[in-house]
Amino acid sequence: MGINIPPLKERTEDVPALVDHFVKVYSAQLNKPIRGIDKEVMDAFMEYDWKGNVRELENTIERAMILCDGNTLTLEQFPHLDPKSKETSNLEKDLKSSVKKFEQDTILRALELANNDKSEAARSLGLSLSSLYRKISELGIELKE
Repeated sequence: MGINIPPLKERTEDVPALVDHFVKVYSAQLNKPIRGIDKEVMDAFMEYDWKGNVRELENTIERAMILCDGNTLTLEQFPHLDPKSKETSNLEKDLKSSVKKFEQDTILRALELANNDKSEAARSLGLSLSSLYRKISELGIELKE
């Protein structure tokens, strides 16, 4: 028999108390005089999905407090919650897909130059053989045998 705790997104009434707690904890730990968060941030927190539940909330606050120079956390410390930062989010997606494409092309080219000898291709890429196999799997590269 276990205890069923609903996800944080279903109990948003807990968010303000958790935020206050984590701000106090990390203010003391980091020796920073941060007193709280802006209303905009709290509103964004209340709307956010919190897939990682309380742990995600705690990590989000800790990261923001490390970056904060003032005494109040603002949307500046939470760009992923700021509706104005959607353009940045799209750039991140574009960067990730560009990096993935580059890695795929580079691995395929190394394999071609090595006549499909995976050990030789791994050496030319500066990877271990197991790292090359992991990358091939992660990137969904289909090998020609």
